[in-house]
Amino acid sequence: MYSREERNRAIHLYLKYDKCIAGVIRDLGYPNYRTLKKWYAEYQQQLLDGTEKDPCKMKPRYTEEEIGIAIEYYLERGKNCSRTVKALGYPSRETLRKWVAEIAPEEKKIGRSNVQYSQEHKLKAVSELYFRKESATVVAELHNVNRETL
Repeated sequence: MYSREERNRAIHLYLKYDKCIAGVIRDLGYPNYRTLKKWYAEYQQQLLDGTEKDPCKMKPRYTEEEIGIAIEYYLERGKNCSRTVKALGYPSRETLRKWVAEIAPEEKKIGRSNVQYSQEHKLKAVSELYFRKESATVVAELHNVNRETL
């Protein structure tokens, strides 16, 4: 597949050589006769319409309807990416997270613990970690948190 620049180069040479296809193919080594004619016809149509059509643009993998179904399933059934992907068979978890962030950012599931610690408890845990006589793992277990959080 040829890039937009390569196509434009071929079309401009075609016009420069007074629509001589053989000269363009000889100079560039691409495209073939039919392809250049097709590119030139598209170019003329774009000039008439004033539209910019990118033939290199890929077709989206999922339709708007499929995206809507996936997001609806995600929102209605506990905001769980893994469960949604497993039930529907598409998309990947990362793709679903991206869709949710784009379409419904306020609905994104935030992973937070239900346990709330007071400021006094936090200070006590940090000071025990700082002046510890035991390992950090033991101090974390005493305060019912994991070592990384502490």
